[in-house]
Order: sequence, then structure tokens, then C-alpha cells
Amino acid sequence: MNKMNYRHKANVTLAVVFLLFVLSTIFKLNEPRLFSLRLLNFVLEAALVGGIADWFAVTALFQRPLGWPFHTALIPRNRDKVILSVSQMVENDLLSLELIQEKLARVSFTDGLRAWVEQNGGVAALTRLLFIYLDERKDKIPARSAQFIAAKIKQEIGSASLDRELYRLSRIFPTGDGLDYALDQLRGIVNGPLVRENLYRLLLDQKETREADSRFNRYLLDFVQKIDGLNLREAATVLQKQLGLALRELENPSHPLRQRILELLATEADTQSLGQTLEQWKTEVLLKLPWEETLCQFLTTVLSQVMNPPKAPTAPAAAPENSAPTVAGDPVPQPNPIHTAENPARNIPEDKVLPEKNSPLFIWLSEGASRLWQDFLKDQPLQNRLNAYIRSTLGRLAAAEHRMIGSIARNTLESLSETDLNSFIEGKAGEDLQWIRINGSLVGGFAGLFLFFFLDLIYQPWLLPLFHRLFPFLNH
Repeated sequence: MNKMNYRHKANVTLAVVFLLFVLSTIFKLNEPRLFSLRLLNFVLEAALVGGIADWFAVTALFQRPLGWPFHTALIPRNRDKVILSVSQMVENDLLSLELIQEKLARVSFTDGLRAWVEQNGGVAALTRLLFIYLDERKDKIPARSAQFIAAKIKQEIGSASLDRELYRLSRIFPTGDGLDYALDQLRGIVNGPLVRENLYRLLLDQKETREADSRFNRYLLDFVQKIDGLNLREAATVLQKQLGLALRELENPSHPLRQRILELLATEADTQSLGQTLEQWKTEVLLKLPWEETLCQFLTTVLSQVMNPPKAPTAPAAAPENSAPTVAGDPVPQPNPIHTAENPARNIPEDKVLPEKNSPLFIWLSEGASRLWQDFLKDQPLQNRLNAYIRSTLGRLAAAEHRMIGSIARNTLESLSETDLNSFIEGKAGEDLQWIRINGSLVGGFAGLFLFFFLDLIYQPWLLPLFHRLFPFLNH
């Protein structure tokens, strides 16, 4: 808009000067000896010449004025040179590596962090960030945590002495009554919905593994499912019942496995052969159990319950007398405690449901965020190290990728057509270029005024007669 505005002003200025020159010429023809008309005509003539010259010069940068082919359309003709010069100027002058590093050295990132936290509600802002961090990574946290915990469990199992623990069990369960109690408790666990769900997931994992092995397996399993020949839910239920029946069969005093278990419990636990057997069993069974998968499922369930706890139904609040009627079933919006004037919620996506203020998760996150933030504010050496680390990281990144600045500028300019490139440059310098045209008329007018007074008041009455007297041959 400004470019067109100043271009319009420059064109109007040149047109006005031309019209005034035409009018002054007409009046001068009628009154050729009138001093004011001669002065005005001379000044307007000089202003018109200056305006036309600068119009030609400015237009010649982008186009060919009046079709003149010599040394015109300079920017389109020198497109590659212009793009290279601009990209080098951006890379080496405007955003040089030394300038970037100098600016980084002046920035205190910890002060910026402190100001951001204060402007966004203090500790509540950190609480929101922690919750969003947990919410966005709730699918990854259980797997990583389960891997760490499983490694610790396997480490403890590897260092444990099972023969010593078995000796203690032999003292606790000298007869089959203790085994019956243990089997009864185990059967109650096996018949629960959690085991059935775990069996279903195990079968589902096996199915997906088979499907991934080959395309034929995938087609075959899909076909079997379509004809209702494979129902993983029913298969998990059947497996659960079979496990329960197997545990119930162990209650039979004549069952071989039951007798073997009782023999093991009755055997002295400190014998060398039993110790070797237990160590082998520990290595082949306990250490190979799917600890990570089980822990991951457990942590996923817990984290899901913590992040999205079920809300207790509440009675709808009584509507005020002057309130507008509402449609039955419309949800009543409940303000979140975090979204308050004291704790403004900024940059929070609409689909993020923050925890209630009195929930254990919110209290735990708030206490942790407050403790971490206060420790951070008191630890000046930590802030200095953080500033130094960020500056060093950004400095290395700038040094490694500095050439990309020029490349980005060059690629951006190369993607522009000639018309777009002209518009881009004129949009940045169009105001100054149009003022050059306006100034051309002004400077031409002042130059004409000076020349008129010099010729009319000094040269003709004084200098010209003097030249004739000094050089008589000029009279002929």
C-alpha cells in the first residue's frame, strides 16, 4: 500500500510539473518580457527535466522505460548477481557468525525463563508444563520405566539365594495344608479379569507377530477371523479356565506334580544338588519371565488412572432466577482451578484436560514444581552453567549451520520470478525510490532557479559585456 501510495505521489508530482510548465509556456508567449513568467517557466522546465530523468533512472532498475534497450531492466538482467550479493550480505554482514555469537553472549536465558514463569502464573505454569510433559509421553514412560525396574528385579533375583528361601518355606509348609492354601490364593488370582486380559493381549501379540512374519499368514488369519474361526477373547477365556482347572487338579493328593513340590519342600534346602537345581530354575524360569511386558501393562494402567481419574457425579447447580433457560442435558461448564486470573493458562491446547486442584496428581506436581523452582532460583552456579551450556550449544549449532543462512536467502530469492523479485525489492525500497523521483523535480527546480538568477542578473548584465570588451573578436 505504501509503495503504491508513493508511486502515485511521484506520478502526480511529475504530471503537475508538466501541466504547470505547459501553462507557463503559453503565458510566456503572450508576455515574453515579464520577469515572473520567465522565472516560473525556467524553473518549471528544469523541474520537469529533473523529474523525467529520475523517472527514467528509477524505472530502468526494473523495466525498460519507453522500450529503451540499453542499460535498462538492470535487476532482471543481473538477477544472479543480485541474488548472490544479497545472500552474501545476509550471511556475512547482517547475520555474521561473529555477530550471532556476540548477541548470544549478551543473552541471559535464565532471566528469560524466570520472566516467562512469572508472567504465566509462577509455579502453576511449571505444573502445567509437567502435566503436559507427562500427558504427551504417557505412552513412552511405562515402557522405559518398566525396562529400568525389570533390570533391577532381575539383578536382585540374580543375587538372591533361592535354596535359603526354600529352606524357610520347608519350615512353614511341612505338610500339604500350606500348599493347598497357596494354590487356593493362586487360583483366585488366575480366575480374575486381569489375568484374562493379559492372556488376551498375549494371544493378540502372537497373532500380530505371525501376521508380520509373512503376507500369507496375515491373509490366512484374516480369513479365519472372518468365518469366526478365531476368537481371541474366547481363546483367552478357555486358557484361563484351563489354568484354573490345572491348579485345582494340584489339590489332588495323588497328583505327581503336587507330590514333587512337597518332596522339594521337605528336602533339606542346603544340599548341593538342590541348590544347583534351584539356581538353574532361577536362570531358566525366573530371569526369563516377561517382567518388562507385565510391568509396562501395570504402569500403563496406573498412569492412565492417575492422568484421567473418573469424576464423581455431581448434582447440577441451581440456576439463578434471572438466568437464561438451558436445554436439558447441556453440560454445565466447570472452571478449572488452574484457569484463573492468578494462574492464567496460556498456550494450553484445547484438548488438554488439566487435573483438578485437589487431586493427588496436581498436589504432587505442584509440590515438585515448587521445590525444583525454588532450588533453581537459589542456585546461581547452576544458572550460570545452564546459560553457558545453552550459549555453547547454540554457538556450535550456529557455527556448524551458518552457511545455511546464506543458502536459505539464496534459495528463497531464486524461487521468485522476475516480477516477484522486482516487487520484493521495490516493496523494500519503493518508498525511497519514489522519493528520488519527487526529489528529482525539486532539485531540478532549485537548480533552474539558481541558473535563472545567475544568467539573468549576473551573466547577461555583467559578465557577457565584460567578455565582449576583453575579447572583441567575440562580437563578430
